Amino acid sequence: MNQSNTQTLMLLGRTISETLQRYAISLNLLACYPELGKRDLEQKSQDIAQRLGRLHSINAPEFFDKGVFAALFSTLKEQGYLDIDGNCDIAATENLAGMLYGLLYRGAPYYSRECSSKRPKLR
Repeated sequence: MNQSNTQTLMLLGRTISETLQRYAISLNLLACYPELGKRDLEQKSQDIAQRLGRLHSINAPEFFDKGVFAALFSTLKEQGYLDIDGNCDIAATENLAGMLYGLLYRGAPYYSRECSSKRPKLR
């Protein structure tokens, strides 16, 4: 592989990493708080992304753009992770969150947390 291809792949990797991080934020919220409505999930996802963006100096506005999260939840509904009423298929969502975790952390095992018993209160 030549140097220019390596640089291109590294740039693409950094770009997709932020997208996967946004998805991971939303999927973990969805798995931990399946009772939240679509609007609340979008808002909470955006809030967390904004905080993480400030902490990690991610200045790209699309990292915490509410429209990106709205499109994600529409896609999740189309793919069957959410039903028509917005109820979450927890097993499928945790499975997808685990795959994202593996992509983000290079194959590290994802351990599903028991969110319902020890989850923090959302503001």
